[in-house]
Amino acid sequence: MLLNWRKRPGQEVELNDILVDIETDKFILEFPTPATGVLAGIIKNEGDHVSSEELIAIIERRDGPGAPASAHEA
Repeated sequence: MLLNWRKRPGQEVELNDILVDIETDKFILEFPTPATGVLAGIIKNEGDHVSSEELIAIIERRDGPGAPASAHEA
């Protein structure tokens, strides 16, 4: 279950920033951002149940300084 989004849509994120807290039967996990860019959208809300490999957010990735953004799934 998604507990708490640490970033909001429109915020810039860095690789490995903590993006969201996810609760399992045994643990609370801090899920890191998989890419540097901007959090373009949240697909799953706090309190939603999710499974592994499920799309929860979209990050517009930056490949380097001044590079155009591309979509990346979190």
